[in-house]
Amino acid sequence: RVRLPGFNRHMMPEESTKTKAERGAEKTELSPFMSLTETEANRARVLSDLEVKLKERQDDRNWDFGARHYEEKLSANLMRQRLGMNLLLEPQVCPMYDELDDNLVLC
Repeated sequence: RVRLPGFNRHMMPEESTKTKAERGAEKTELSPFMSLTETEANRARVLSDLEVKLKERQDDRNWDFGARHYEEKLSANLMRQRLGMNLLLEPQVCPMYDELDDNLVLC
């Protein structure tokens, strides 16, 4: 059986590093000072963190995901299929644990 990153917490801490209350409090700390919605601010934060992570792995490239506006909603089943296929074809994975959302970001 293939273990996919993020499913059943594979490549993640066994338990969340922060409680749900802590995550919620940290996400809303800056809300009064921003003109972005919570969703937009969260997306910008994750993309910025991902750019830093990728820069650590490949410092010769300039990563900028801020201008990308493409988003696709996938069911859990379709996500498993696509992730499994991509790992077979391009096995190089750069995982990043996002403790504020308690999820795994992959690229």
